[in-house]
Amino acid sequence: MVSTTAEVWTDGSAIHNPGPAGLSYIIRYYEDKEDSMPEAHEIEFKQGFRLSTNNRMEIMAGVYALKAVLHLVDEGTLMDLRQINLSSDSEYFCKAVNQNWLAKWQANDWMTSAYQGKKSQPVKNKDLWEQIVAIQEELRAKNITLVMTHVQGHAGNDFNERCDELARNAANGTEMLKDEQYEKQATEYGR
Repeated sequence: MVSTTAEVWTDGSAIHNPGPAGLSYIIRYYEDKEDSMPEAHEIEFKQGFRLSTNNRMEIMAGVYALKAVLHLVDEGTLMDLRQINLSSDSEYFCKAVNQNWLAKWQANDWMTSAYQGKKSQPVKNKDLWEQIVAIQEELRAKNITLVMTHVQGHAGNDFNERCDELARNAANGTEMLKDEQYEKQATEYGR
């Protein structure tokens, strides 16, 4: 029997921010064996992008990882999954999910709230946040709970450190995808 909980670590990196960028994730789950200790399964993934930002990579790493877990559910590998524990060193990403910023932004037509005399602004990375909202809806439909935890970066957590290494390697790699939305915005605003 495969465990009902999956552990996920994510990270993103951008050189010069914005610049060449990368994301990574690690997914771990356990399979019970009749006559031995549970067997750990681990999936590592990294992807580079020719131009993006650190914040986009942090969020996109979560999108990629959660979609990968849902694929494992749909193919039957994690058919009994009930909880995903996602750890990220992006406080922004974790707060947006945990403090219900997404619902507030949606209710405000994807505009930030006016705060301390600042005017309301369009929410950055709306395309990625919309994907997170869709993933949350799919998780709810499958009765899977998402628990987001902020972990301190570069603080000795082996999985966070490994994700950081993978994301940096991807940002420095040669197999780069195009972050379509970011590059479109960068061109529009002359960046």
